[in-house]
Amino acid sequence: PSSLRPGCLENYRIMLPLCMEYGVPVIVDSDAHDPTAVGNFSLATALLDEIGFDEELILNNDLQKVKKFLLERN
Repeated sequence: PSSLRPGCLENYRIMLPLCMEYGVPVIVDSDAHDPTAVGNFSLATALLDEIGFDEELILNNDLQKVKKFLLERN
């Protein structure tokens, strides 16, 4: 989740549980629409914690998971 502006948050509350249900990995990043928010993951991590998102499905919390994901796509 990146863009947690009004209106987007509810979409993520629908999409993220579906990602867990179907085993779809996600990448978490900061909201680059506002330069002061770059590198601030607090809103995204709060949402992931709130819905109990499976950390195994977060690709960019472990370099080896990212590499494995990319290699499997070739």
